[in-house]
Amino acid sequence: SDYEVEILALMLMSISVLDGTSVTLVCTYLGDKTFETSWGRYCGLFQFTDPIMEDKSKYKINAEVGTVNLTILKLQPTDRGSYCCRVYVPGWFNDLKQFYSLRPISKDL
Repeated sequence: SDYEVEILALMLMSISVLDGTSVTLVCTYLGDKTFETSWGRYCGLFQFTDPIMEDKSKYKINAEVGTVNLTILKLQPTDRGSYCCRVYVPGWFNDLKQFYSLRPISKDL
């Protein structure tokens, strides 16, 4: 194969973060090529049902060779739920996915 790529974590990572703070979700793959990558709320088999676009007031995406990070600013209860990073690797069913479950918690607890 022309593409040697391996995702470092294939499990669901669950994260609890205080409301009003920021969190960075990290998606890492091995390889020396830059692949198209994206983040979404729900990762379907072929595409996201709710892709995340960079919005400087809410989301920041930092992509480099081997990594694409999503920073969510000023967490709110509505940010609770699933997040998925997708690395688009050429070929059928080669895409790599990394999943997060985010749970904002109240500072009052």
